[in-house]
Amino acid sequence: ISDRIPQYSYVSIAKAVENMEALGLCECIKDQGRSKRLSFPLEKFDLWEKARPFMSSPVKEVKYGDSVPTAKFQYSGISALAAYTMISPDEIPTIAVYSGDFTEESVSGLNDFDGNVKIEIWRYPQLDTESKNVDKLSLSLSLDGETDPRVEKENKLMFDKIWQTM
Repeated sequence: ISDRIPQYSYVSIAKAVENMEALGLCECIKDQGRSKRLSFPLEKFDLWEKARPFMSSPVKEVKYGDSVPTAKFQYSGISALAAYTMISPDEIPTIAVYSGDFTEESVSGLNDFDGNVKIEIWRYPQLDTESKNVDKLSLSLSLDGETDPRVEKENKLMFDKIWQTM
């Protein structure tokens, strides 16, 4: 697995597998050699539903700035939702930056209240670094608890489409 997602170390992946096994989300089968194989007892949506209570938003912190950070970023929040659905984007863009890549010096006018860009500092890096938007499942998690009914509706529609295409 660490060969396929080099952003994560072997130790991190082993710990994640151990945690998923403890929650009954997967089973790690070891062969007679050193190879391991993961088996998931549930289908995609059912697995998501069982895992969902243990998940949290990828957003660690929200800041605002006068400029886009020099760190690599992807669109997130309403900006990404607008790319995936029919919702109109907000006036100021929302972007996600992995906390490991973010520095306060990379943004001019960084503050907690307002600016030309909303910066979500994320707990983990995105796997698809070629996309200009965060992935739909992470986006859906980040929008949970949103009180705007139009955002709730579009988030649900996007989420439902995920399972139709898989």
